[in-house]
Parts: sequence; C-alpha cells; structure tokens
Amino acid sequence: MQGLQQMNAYYEKFVEIFGEVDSKIKAVNELMKVLSFNVHSRKKKNVEILQIAQEICHNLNGVRFTSCKSAKDRTAMGVTLEQVHILQRDHNLDSSVVSHALECMRSEGVRRQNTFKNTGSNKYAFSSIQLVTMPKMYRPPHGTYGNTAT
Repeated sequence: MQGLQQMNAYYEKFVEIFGEVDSKIKAVNELMKVLSFNVHSRKKKNVEILQIAQEICHNLNGVRFTSCKSAKDRTAMGVTLEQVHILQRDHNLDSSVVSHALECMRSEGVRRQNTFKNTGSNKYAFSSIQLVTMPKMYRPPHGTYGNTAT
C-alpha cells in the first residue's frame, strides 16, 4: 500500500509539473487504476503488480528496483523478465522468441554468476514445490535450479 501511495504522489506531482504531455503519460492514469485494483485484490503472489509498476515507471521516466531477500533467485527471474520486456518494447524483440531469450538470460547470463558469487553454487535456490507455485514466466530453465542454501 505504501508503494502505491508513493507512486500516486509521484504521478500527481509529475502531471502537475509537466502536464499530460503525450499519450504515454495519459496511459499512466489508466495504469494507476489497474495497479490500485491489483494492489487491493486478495490475489496471492500477484506478479502483475510488478509488471504494471514497471510500465508506469518507464512511462514517467522513473526508476524502480526489484529485489527479493537475498537478491539473487526471485530477483533474477524478475530482472530477466523485465529485460525481455525492454527488448520487446524498445528493440522490437519478436514475441515468438521471448521464452528463448528468457531461457538464455537465465541459464547463461550474469544472474547465474551472482548466485555462484553469493552461495558457491550456480544454481537458483528453488525447490520443485516452489516452482509449481511460480507463474510460468518466473520459472528458471530446467537444470538451473536445485534446493541449495540461500
């Protein structure tokens, strides 16, 4: 709730200073409504909140951070998903290769190096039970995870 209030305050100040200068800013008003709905919904692990916040921040030329407790496993899944969204939006990555791009980033990218640096293992610390409850776009590729210490 606090994050939503802060984002609302930023948006209102942005519009007060710059006005609704283009269609991206006008779209933020609708996105803020959708974000508020999702924040107030009782849906568990609502990852749509992260994706909507990402789009709002982009449209307002803002920044945001994604980090789980240890800043490696769930963070890696969120960061790589955001990277793919950026590639789609700003560099015309075709939607037919999104899954492949995610798999490459998560299996060969720097996030694996982060896990090794933090734990001595290059595997994400997800159990098979955790994976079942994760949204598909947040799941690591086969062979890149195991029940390791965090």
